[in-house]
Amino acid sequence: MRGRALLIMVLTLALFVQVSAVAAFEFDLTSRVTWVVDGDTFDIETGDRIRLADINTPEVNEAGYGAAKAHLISRIYNKTVYLDIDDQYRYDTTGTRIVCVAYVDFNSTHCFNVNKDLLDGGYAALYPHQNEFEPSDWTLYVQKAGGGQAPDAPWNGAAAYLALIAAIAVAVLLIAASKNKQR
Repeated sequence: MRGRALLIMVLTLALFVQVSAVAAFEFDLTSRVTWVVDGDTFDIETGDRIRLADINTPEVNEAGYGAAKAHLISRIYNKTVYLDIDDQYRYDTTGTRIVCVAYVDFNSTHCFNVNKDLLDGGYAALYPHQNEFEPSDWTLYVQKAGGGQAPDAPWNGAAAYLALIAAIAVAVLLIAASKNKQR
């Protein structure tokens, strides 16, 4: 019976690792980009205006403005974006733009971090604000939920921990049941 208990614990751990990998990136809103305002701001089909978190690109009449805007257009215009919206403040200081990290499809298994791409390409400068994001943790590519399914992500941090708790509860119940059978 010890072998069964060990197997249950290993399966529980494997479930947690799988759920944690899926839950590493939270996608709060999915929409199509309808307009690019500048290198760090765009509109989506819901009517919302989006401000990319923790980066800043040149403004109109500043060097680099056209290149940053053109780059952002090439990455997201008329494409579906997956938005991780700031859970602390949601809106920027103007109260009109939703602050987020934006992702687009890269291939069948990964999404592409737009904020990180603008930084790495030299189109944007780091512009940290008080929010949930940590730009030093960003990676250019993130794995989609389920290893290839659309990242609508019903899996977020809370769901991952609930799944872990449920898996542990099942494991404990099965171990207790197997001990009762031995008596």
